[in-house]
Amino acid sequence: MLYSKETPEILCLRPKNDFEDVGVIPPKNLQIHYKSLLEDVNEINTLKIRCKALVIPAVGDKIKSSFFTGTNIKMVQITGAGFDRLEVTELRKQNIIVCNMPGGSNKAVAEYCHTGAIVMLRQLLNLNCMETEKYSQIRTNMIKTKMHSLSELSVGIIGYGNIGKATADLFRKSGCKILVFDPLITDTDLRLELKTKKTSLSELLSTSDIVSIHTPISKNTINMIDIAEISLMKSSSILINAARGGIVNEMALAKAITHSKIGGAVVDVYSTEPPSSDNPLFMVPGSQMNRLLLTPHIAGITSQAWNSLFSKSWENVLGFVFNDKANFVVN
Repeated sequence: MLYSKETPEILCLRPKNDFEDVGVIPPKNLQIHYKSLLEDVNEINTLKIRCKALVIPAVGDKIKSSFFTGTNIKMVQITGAGFDRLEVTELRKQNIIVCNMPGGSNKAVAEYCHTGAIVMLRQLLNLNCMETEKYSQIRTNMIKTKMHSLSELSVGIIGYGNIGKATADLFRKSGCKILVFDPLITDTDLRLELKTKKTSLSELLSTSDIVSIHTPISKNTINMIDIAEISLMKSSSILINAARGGIVNEMALAKAITHSKIGGAVVDVYSTEPPSSDNPLFMVPGSQMNRLLLTPHIAGITSQAWNSLFSKSWENVLGFVFNDKANFVVN
């Protein structure tokens, strides 16, 4: 690839250490300005007039289209798959392309969901505060209330994009039957996938032992899983949300956990991030917290995943600024 002698300026809203810590050296033929959206407002306002591209994490505060008014920015590169931080339609009107980086965290998220299911099915959260004097009592209770393996369980996958498929594949390899709800796919799309069936949302919820969510957040998916949907689930079912906060109604889920309406839940994303102090999931009674695994939006974060996402993101930026070519443009 041939590069011009000019050194394009790039504004990056994630720390340089994020890249270097996972072995990614940002391109030396770019002048990259690493800034914080919260701490470097004045500098950012000056830099964005000169910079041709903006690099941002997928997770963070909304960036309104007005941010780009009067700037030289013509491309936004997201270092992850989600693009809900941006007003993509409005940016398109300003002739600014938005590129995400799908696929880089598929395996990491799939591993998280698979592991989360095992943690809940095997009641491993009961062991968090195990004391020697309670050893026999805890062991007896765990055996009495029954622990389960994944084999032969039904796993419902809501949203069958790249991450949904990777998650289904991992569960399938553990001997699970897969149910899929995704209005964008057909039975034909699944014809070569063993032990996999396309179904309605209600059937998926009522028959699955594990329900794993992998759909984007949109006006159609906000509160997609609410009181009525949770009431369809088995009392032993595990709900996993490593997609986006807001897809599951947090109050409805907290009540279901509190009153043992479902077996448990694994939650990595929240309606606001960081979660507010009155988030109902964090107010579930202590006696029921072993039914709930809460993590801070880290399902897709591993060294390997970040290395892949960051490397491909910088390659895409290079292609755009030097050759006006970009991959993974969000439509």
